[in-house]
Amino acid sequence: MEFVLILLLSVFSFNASSVKLFDKPLPTCATIKSYLASEISLAVKSRCDQVGVVMEVKSLHKAFDSMLSENEASPSECRAACLLIDVAEGRDMADCVKNVHVAPFVNSMMSGGIYNQASCKGMQSDL
Repeated sequence: MEFVLILLLSVFSFNASSVKLFDKPLPTCATIKSYLASEISLAVKSRCDQVGVVMEVKSLHKAFDSMLSENEASPSECRAACLLIDVAEGRDMADCVKNVHVAPFVNSMMSGGIYNQASCKGMQSDL
């Protein structure tokens, strides 16, 4: 029985690493900066793809991760707020990080920005 379990885990590990399921950071307060950069990168890539400018998520992630600071993504503020929300509303940590901290920031950024071909090409050349 243990052999079967080990075999299944090794197959899953191989499949997970081969398709890179774990490249995106987990939505936790400890990784909030990287997770926020990842979500911004995916949103920007989507907008730029729509206007015909292909962007690489890894390059975008690296750029946004270096731009973000504790002001936008503070692990300690995240933990304190999510603890209160967990007590008051019963939300789990991942839900709190995604929907209370990250999604509003990304939505605000995306609605306030201009993502046309010229701005995407400018961003692409800055990477």
